[in-house]
Amino acid sequence: GGGRARAQPEVHMGACGGEHAVAVTAEGAVWSWGGGAGGRLGHNDCRNRLAPARVGQERFGGAKMVTADCGYGHSAAVSEDGGLFTWGVATLYSGRPAGLGHDDLDDKLVPTLVAPDRLLGARIGRGLPLEPLLAVAFAMGTHRRLGAGEAAAGGGPGGRRKSRRAVGKEPAGPE
Repeated sequence: GGGRARAQPEVHMGACGGEHAVAVTAEGAVWSWGGGAGGRLGHNDCRNRLAPARVGQERFGGAKMVTADCGYGHSAAVSEDGGLFTWGVATLYSGRPAGLGHDDLDDKLVPTLVAPDRLLGARIGRGLPLEPLLAVAFAMGTHRRLGAGEAAAGGGPGGRRKSRRAVGKEPAGPE
């Protein structure tokens, strides 16, 4: 036949829950498949999907997604600008909250933005790589803006002491 092959989306990352999975493409689209109970697939229903199905981009306000993950009965995705979307089962079989973050116990059949004030001003997103010198400063607690805060300035109460190099001494040699 004269049919053209469709281009396969490039998968950026994937995650698996107890009975479902999600994938994020390089273009920022979310795909889901598996058991759909409680709306965990994000397709506005509870149907199972035997093959990956794209979750409508309008469900994310048109935002590009950069990562996603699955719990047993729910899913979450983070947008390029730090928005957190969750969907699926809001209450576990035991009656305890499942942690969707919407301050209610209602299942969400579609991705729903967690109100930014629920995150206490925190920004969600991928970490950026550190320059090697800053990574060392962070690991040693010697940089005010990375890690130890006041402790970096002088090893105050509750902080870590400065490294030998940070106070102008040569590193300790083999003993």
